[in-house]
Formats: sequence, C-alpha cells, structure tokens
Amino acid sequence: MSPFLDTGDMRKLSFYRILQGYLLAKFPATVVQVTPSTPGPNADIKIEVLIRGAWILVCLVEVKPEVGLNGEPCVQVMNAYAKVTIQSRSRYEWQFFCSCFPVLIVELAGPNIRVGGACHFDKPAHEPFTPFLHMLKFLRDDRHLGILSKALASISLAIGSMVRFYDRVGTAAAAQGAAARTRDVSVNWPHHVALQKSSGATVVQLERRFSASQLALMQVGRAQQLVFHIKRPGGAQRVVKFCQRYGKEVHRLWHEAGYAPGFQHQLLQDGDWVVIDMECLAEGDGWRPLHALDPRLAVIGDADANMYRLNASEWDTCKRAVRLALRNVQQMHSTTVHGDMRRQNILWNVDGRVAFVDFDWAGISGRDCYPLFINPVNVWPPGVTGAAVMLSQHDVQLLDLELGP
Repeated sequence: MSPFLDTGDMRKLSFYRILQGYLLAKFPATVVQVTPSTPGPNADIKIEVLIRGAWILVCLVEVKPEVGLNGEPCVQVMNAYAKVTIQSRSRYEWQFFCSCFPVLIVELAGPNIRVGGACHFDKPAHEPFTPFLHMLKFLRDDRHLGILSKALASISLAIGSMVRFYDRVGTAAAAQGAAARTRDVSVNWPHHVALQKSSGATVVQLERRFSASQLALMQVGRAQQLVFHIKRPGGAQRVVKFCQRYGKEVHRLWHEAGYAPGFQHQLLQDGDWVVIDMECLAEGDGWRPLHALDPRLAVIGDADANMYRLNASEWDTCKRAVRLALRNVQQMHSTTVHGDMRRQNILWNVDGRVAFVDFDWAGISGRDCYPLFINPVNVWPPGVTGAAVMLSQHDVQLLDLELGP
C-alpha cells in the first residue's frame, strides 16, 4: 500500500481527517478532540473526550505503511500507552487512580486494521479483539466483510461506552475528594470478587499452571484468567468466572442431568459481562481434569505434572465413563451442544462420576454459532470454524479427537 500514499505522514494525516470527521458527526453532544502525533514516543493519533473539565484519553491509533514495515504497531502504541499512564499517575489524575484506565487501541497497517484494548492493572496490558482485517475495496468475501463491519462499528461503540464509564468514574471521584488520589486495590479485581474479599473470603485468581511440556502439548498459554477460587469464612468453596458469552440454559440442563456443577449467574451492566458463580469441584473431593489424567501427556521428570496420571487400564475406564456421560446427556437433551469438548473442560472423579465445565460456547444445535475467532492451532472436527453453526455431533467428534481410540 505504501506506493499509494507517498509518505507515512500522508497516511496518518488522511486517517486523522477521516477519524475526526466521523467522530465529530457521531458524538455531536460530546466534546471530542482528535490529535495527530507530536515528536517522541507518542501514538500517531490520540482521541480524547472532555469529562468533568479533564481531557480523558479513550483511544490510541498507530498507522504504518505496511505490516512489519517501520516497526511493529502493537509495540509502539503500547509504548505510548505506558508513557501516558506514567504521566497520569505522576499528576495524580482521577482517571488513573479510580479505574484501570481503559483505552481503545486501533492499528492501521497498509490495507489492514486491527482493533484491541489496553488497560493498566499492576502494569500496562494489551489484548487484540480482532486479527488484522484487510479492507481492500475489491473484496468479495461476505463473511469477511461482516467481520470487518463489526470491527469498524465497534470503534464508535467502544468510545461511547468509555465516555459513559469515565463520566460515572469522574462523578464518584468528585464525591471521594482526596481519597480518589489513592488507587484502591479493588481496581485490580472485578467488583463481584471485591465484594467477596470484603466479606472475609479468601480469593485466588486462577492461572493455567502447567509445565512447559504440558503447555506445548495442550497448545495453551500460561496466563491469568478471569476465573477466581473463593473460600468463604465458613469453609464453602466456589468458583467465579467472568465472560461475555455463556450457555446458561445448556449448563442448567446438563447440571439437572447430573453432568455439570450447579451455578448461579448475574448480568453486569458494564459491557454485558456475565458472572458465573458455580459449585467448586475440588481436587480434595476426588475431581481431576482429564488433561491431568491422560497418560499420553506424561512429562518425564516432572512429578507435579504426573501426580494424577492414570495407567493404561485406568485411562480406558475413564474414557468409557466420559463417553457414556456424553451419550447419556445427549439422549436427554439432544439439541444441546457444549461446543468445547477438550480435556481441560472435562472432570473425572475417582468414584467414576463425570462433570463437564466451561459452557462459554454452549448453545442449541443448528441454531447457535461458534465464536467469531477460535484458536486455529487446536485440532477441531470438520465444520468447526469461527462463526460456523454448532452441531451436536461436533461434541462427539471433538471428544474422540481428544481421547483417542
């Protein structure tokens, strides 16, 4: 794309003008400021809104002539975001101390665009919400155009959401006065979990805790998850997870059939997040995830990784129990689909019971669809791709791939 605009500055200026005109028309009642870059480690374009007398950063944009040309846009825009957070903290600004300082991140590289977000907990963090999506005008792929349209529409929706968010935070900060200049520890915890901590519960944010060998086999990363183990003063244990999509009805039906933990759910107002507060199926009660049992995942010299490994005969018994459990629940509720029948989402008890967890993708066969983006590194059954229609046979097929013969 670089031949079409002679310099990177021309590309930035062109996109700056597009954004400025679009946002001023989209938010006529909001004071919006779109600013091109200044010398130094700054983003190419920043978008701010005036809230309670302060200019609040809501979006950073990095523009490159091509992907991989003149630097990595993600690294450079996050460098700029880190600089902004340091400045905000040093100035004791309420938007830093009273929130996790969320901003939208937009990367434009050649004909490709990617939308993501950044926030600051104990350190700056970035998460792409989409892959790089090309915007060539001769594109004839309706599915890709649908994804691209949603990504582009999300920019104004996200900015509008952050304007409302910061307005609420600013109002609360004004009421707190000087106390708003000390960052509350609850900023780093979801509100539902912060309430649990305030009642005396012990709260631990869960991580994927596997050896390097296991991570390579399972094709997952070592990262904190929005899943929390809660032990209340009376000894009761719960698992609380936060997600934006959850098959509550499927989970309920499978629980009533005896093949999933009990749960409660609550819809949060901010961002349509769902809180799933569920029964804890603990190791102390004999529950084990299948990836900890599968003898094929044994790691030489790693006693922790092999703590619960089954021998070949025991593994065959476990596999039969899991397949029977899925067959039983499908006979009772033939139209339901779990959608993610991987070993880490299946628990087996030493007494022979089986439970399925993580119903984030669950839905109705032939009606609901998989998420727009699913991990392409994993091995999925035929027909399982992003946004594809879910079918009940996919559960059986994926389970067969996971368990083997």
